[in-house]
Amino acid sequence: MRSGLLVPLLLLLLPGSAAQAQELEPAWLEVANVFLNLHAGPSTDHEVLLRLGPREAVVLLERREEWSQVRRQDGTSGWARNDFLLPWNEFSRLDTWRRVGDTRMFRFYGGPNNERLTVEAELRAISDHTYFYTHARHESSALPDDQTLQRIGELFDENIYQPSLDFRGIEDPPHFDGDERIVVLVVAGYMDPPGMRHWYFTRHDMPQEAGSRGVGFIGFSLSDHWDTLHFFEGDRTPFVLNSLTRAFQELLQHHAGGVRSSWISAGMTELMQEILEQEGVLQKMRFSSRAETRLDIYKGPYFHTSMLFMLYVLERLGPETLNQLATFAARPTPVLDSLDAILQYHPAGLDADTFFADWVLTNALLDTRREGGRYGYHLLDRRELSLPPLSTRVEHLPARFEAEAPPYSAAYYEFPLPQDSAAADHLLLDFRLGVPAPQDAWLQLVQVLPDRIDVQRFRANDLRSSLGLVTLAEEPERVFVAVSPFTPGDRRRTQAMSYALDLQVVPLSFDTLALVEAHLQVRRAPQLTDNAINLLRRCDIVQVLIGGEDWSLVRNGSGIVGWSSSDFLSAPSDPDFNVSDQPCDTSGLGPGAAGGGGAAGGAG
Repeated sequence: MRSGLLVPLLLLLLPGSAAQAQELEPAWLEVANVFLNLHAGPSTDHEVLLRLGPREAVVLLERREEWSQVRRQDGTSGWARNDFLLPWNEFSRLDTWRRVGDTRMFRFYGGPNNERLTVEAELRAISDHTYFYTHARHESSALPDDQTLQRIGELFDENIYQPSLDFRGIEDPPHFDGDERIVVLVVAGYMDPPGMRHWYFTRHDMPQEAGSRGVGFIGFSLSDHWDTLHFFEGDRTPFVLNSLTRAFQELLQHHAGGVRSSWISAGMTELMQEILEQEGVLQKMRFSSRAETRLDIYKGPYFHTSMLFMLYVLERLGPETLNQLATFAARPTPVLDSLDAILQYHPAGLDADTFFADWVLTNALLDTRREGGRYGYHLLDRRELSLPPLSTRVEHLPARFEAEAPPYSAAYYEFPLPQDSAAADHLLLDFRLGVPAPQDAWLQLVQVLPDRIDVQRFRANDLRSSLGLVTLAEEPERVFVAVSPFTPGDRRRTQAMSYALDLQVVPLSFDTLALVEAHLQVRRAPQLTDNAINLLRRCDIVQVLIGGEDWSLVRNGSGIVGWSSSDFLSAPSDPDFNVSDQPCDTSGLGPGAAGGGGAAGGAG
């Protein structure tokens, strides 16, 4: 403390009686290197309004013998003791609450065992929106020099700060006890192997200021020789600025009320990063990304695919929904439940699971021309997006696949295109999910045609009682199936789901009708095994899609498709035959009608 420097100032400001209050022209003072209570009046008996921070700049309004009335930069006025108010350092910036050379205490995790460490760091650079503090573990530890830190701060001010606030719709900037500059800590020597990592910690990890208001600080941990990293030559300012931007997005997520460690936070961070990279503000630094469509909600996010999901939210539902969803992430319910809450008022009648199903197809199609651009990304250049590849190519049909996948992931099966110009009739899909309801999965057959994208979508729980049947188009540009498990009503389930998928092209006829003569089992395959999936009722009228001597593929009026015994199916003699009364009149039916009733347990 330099209280002795205050005496000359007092002699100048108090030409009369020391006890007499003096009205003064506003002048700048700074708080000593202590936390100083600001009172409602000129004594300790008055209420404490708040605490002034060390080296904080304040405006002098009135001077008394022991107390002065000062105004903080946020407009708060009060009284503080003269012993801890110093003349303003002419070398400090008038708009800052701190000055170069100040020290501050920080806690973070580092060292070989990633232990919790407490260090004292020195303020080295100040920009319009940042304070840069540094601490080196060893004398040989390399830290950016003051000019580099100043340049990084200026680039952050110019290109990152306000666009990031605008992207998240933040009108009230983050602050620390009213000071809107972002606190940045750079430490060296606590990381091995060589490299750099960034983080965000709340104000509770500033041990001398744990009772303060607002956000915390962002930081970087550098290895002793981070400046020799082989993958980045020359000026390392873009590399540090890139990491600073990522850490700042985490701070903003906290400030906006969202959960910092959620996959939503990861997606928002990556999305802002991608936008700034494609605008040329940031240099592209992505060295690898997950080639997988998966929202790994519970075991740590896949940053890139989370970003694609948030981009799809932004493009299809708008920025308001995007930021609303980021705020909903703070609630204890799963994020997709929050998306359901948002979408219940959406005019398209979407819910989170159907929105997810559309996003799964978007990652495979990247088509902005057809279907109103519903299955593509418009804001970012598709050439710059690292997207998940299709996982399996179907070499020939029929084909069978067995696999296991976690909830909210996707597997794609790409089909060979037909060799001739005619449609290849119909595709029969036998899809079996190896877990009980309510766990479910989307099965989507996609055909890309010259003027449109045809999507035929099934739910696994509906296919427990029927086979799927898809009409194949003529001359498609592309055909694939996407399988995507999801968990409606119980999204906290995390275990992987097993499934089996059989694909078969079949020539069908829809012109033949038949009468069901007995309660008749519908089966997955034309054989008597443990494969019954539904029951046809006596006297039902069904379409015979494939007729055979022993087995027929049929579809009833409810859309149930499956194989049934031909012995209990009879064609009506009258093409307009219909059943109006029970039991039905079997006169005029073909062979097998007599005595065909009964079999209460289900024939065939």
